[in-house]
Amino acid sequence: MTVSVFDKLTPATFCAVLLAVSMCAAEGLAERQSIDDAWLKEYLAGEFTAIDGYDRGNTIGLQKVAGVSDVQLRRVLLEIYAEAEAAHGQAKDQYERMVSALRRENAICELSTCADSETKGFLLDIAADVTKDGFLRTIAVESFLRVANAQEAKDALMRFLGSDGKGIDPLSVYAHARAIYDKADPDDSADAAKRRAIIAALMVAAANESGKIGFVEVDRILAMRSDAYRNSHERLALLERHSLEPPTKNLYTDADLQRALAEMRRLKRYTSVNTNAALLLAHDFTSSRTADNDDMWGGKLVTPSPEVTFAPRGLPLDNSPTFLRQKWFWLVCSGGFIILLVGGAFMYCKRQK
Repeated sequence: MTVSVFDKLTPATFCAVLLAVSMCAAEGLAERQSIDDAWLKEYLAGEFTAIDGYDRGNTIGLQKVAGVSDVQLRRVLLEIYAEAEAAHGQAKDQYERMVSALRRENAICELSTCADSETKGFLLDIAADVTKDGFLRTIAVESFLRVANAQEAKDALMRFLGSDGKGIDPLSVYAHARAIYDKADPDDSADAAKRRAIIAALMVAAANESGKIGFVEVDRILAMRSDAYRNSHERLALLERHSLEPPTKNLYTDADLQRALAEMRRLKRYTSVNTNAALLLAHDFTSSRTADNDDMWGGKLVTPSPEVTFAPRGLPLDNSPTFLRQKWFWLVCSGGFIILLVGGAFMYCKRQK
């Protein structure tokens, strides 16, 4: 029979052990609560270059368990960013560039956990700086969106999916906006306003998206979260317009678009949403809500289930009659153009003789 060491402990001894463990834990917590800037900077700079990526839970632990204040964390993260930015410009080889890039990117990302109004301005400046790396600017947009209120989120999305978005990947911004929307609490008034502001900004972005791939991605995000958009006249017009563009080489784009278009054409009643950028720019999502405003900017909003989010995409291209008709249309047009070109060249040569 195996005897556990705990079986030999008397009640008094057991209580003494518990007290000792508690004192050690308290002492360790006290030590972590007195973390200085030098230790914090060294720790974060090292973790930011981890092979398997930085665990954002570390930052939360530093704040909630070790007692690192927002002020201290901001100060250290800004120092790490400044030093990494300087090191990146002076890097002697690819490894040094990689290390400095990881540190500055993670520093920008983690600023969202402790941002104040001044930090928000700093993030917007990084995002708007066309001399910066496009990936870093996209991270700055994401970090800002995490801490922005409804109005700030709307303005940032309109700005960086519009005139100030040169060099920023819109597909990444769409994905970040989607993730922030899905994490927001619909029962919280501030989060609910932010969700609606994100949907409204993405509807305007969809209306102004020039590329088929970009449009299909933002359209999928919207259609899963707003039935008003999914069944709207405006969406049908956008799908019709992009369906006339040449097929892409993307695995899902054309199939997704054709399936969505077929679904829209079967509808007997359509809703209407607002895709006017000027109206959105003037609208204040922090003011009191009204039913008319909600209907205008997406109607009833939902968070899609994992089954919906990860459902198989599109139809096989070779089984889509609409896609085949579109493919033959472009082949015939291309063939006709080639025939005209060859015929014109032949007639020109004949006249020269």
